[in-house]
Amino acid sequence: MSLTQDILNKLNEDIIIEIMEENGSPVRSSSTDGRTGQKCLWFTTICHGGDSGKLCYFTETKTFYCYTNCGFMNVFELIKKIRNLDSEDFAGALRYLANKVGVSFRREGFYQDDPAEGVKKELEEIKKEMAENPYFGVFSAENKIYDEKILDYFDENTFYTGWNEEGITDETMRKFGIRYYWDENHIIIPHYNINGELIGVRRRSLNPEDSNNKYMPEFLAGKSYEHSLGLNLYGLNINKEEIQKQGRAILVEGEKSVMLSDSFFDKSVTVATCGFNVSEPQIHLLDSLGVRDVYLGFDKDYDPIKDAGTPEYEVYAKKIKTLCKRLLKNFNVYLIEDKYNILGKKDSPFDKGKENFEYLYQKAERIHYIWDKE
Repeated sequence: MSLTQDILNKLNEDIIIEIMEENGSPVRSSSTDGRTGQKCLWFTTICHGGDSGKLCYFTETKTFYCYTNCGFMNVFELIKKIRNLDSEDFAGALRYLANKVGVSFRREGFYQDDPAEGVKKELEEIKKEMAENPYFGVFSAENKIYDEKILDYFDENTFYTGWNEEGITDETMRKFGIRYYWDENHIIIPHYNINGELIGVRRRSLNPEDSNNKYMPEFLAGKSYEHSLGLNLYGLNINKEEIQKQGRAILVEGEKSVMLSDSFFDKSVTVATCGFNVSEPQIHLLDSLGVRDVYLGFDKDYDPIKDAGTPEYEVYAKKIKTLCKRLLKNFNVYLIEDKYNILGKKDSPFDKGKENFEYLYQKAERIHYIWDKE
């Protein structure tokens, strides 16, 4: 039996709760999945540094689903994320989980002197698969394709004036297929893959009771139009030609920033990861277009001057460093960071208008080195 299977066989609900609590996410609630009937445990979305309770663990299949960013993940992929391990460091995830379930990391027939050598043959197979499959470690390599006729249910001629006031034009919203769901008071945000195929439908609720869950997959006739956000880049289907032409891309967290960029500039190279993370599949998408320069323009969760030295800022800064380190393997990386008190907390670099964005963009710092592991 392989080490991975041995770990999964011994992994139980109590161990998962212990692991998540140890990494800062105690179980928040439990439920029963309506489709499969299996028990679900709900945790904070620490997989991408989020603070919502939308990370679900399915107890029978032993998989996770993050409803705000990461999509499906096996337990090994989740451990790499929450322990800030390199994407290739499968051994680190194995070692951590083996210790938790009481399985020896040393394997019969392998080197016995060094535990790190104990799974040498298994790791060689994993590295081989990773070289052949850029989506290795993700539960599903592809998102499902939905019939675009579902969008006919929503109003394509009504646009949210609040977004107009923030700087997003009707022309941009029409280009990105934004619609309105009268029955539920939702802004509808279709998501397309690089080939322009519909892979998901997200909603931005305008209802006060959804203030903590504004962005979620849309439900219609009892069906959820969810997709794995980490397998795609929002806006890439529209901006791919310009990205390929310029050899650069601006990465942001949310769909609104992509639309603001489109409203500000005739030719936009901005795409969204839809969360505080950059996945290997997303890196592969940019690499496939010949991107050389990546500008990381995530939301300003903490002020680099005022908040420096606080525990919260240190966690935030470490995550940014991890993302830069991941990107540096393929691209020149530039960090768009507000050291000038232009943005408010949780603001995107685009949220204070075109002129302020251009200033922050020009001040972006090139990251020349890779941080050592901490």
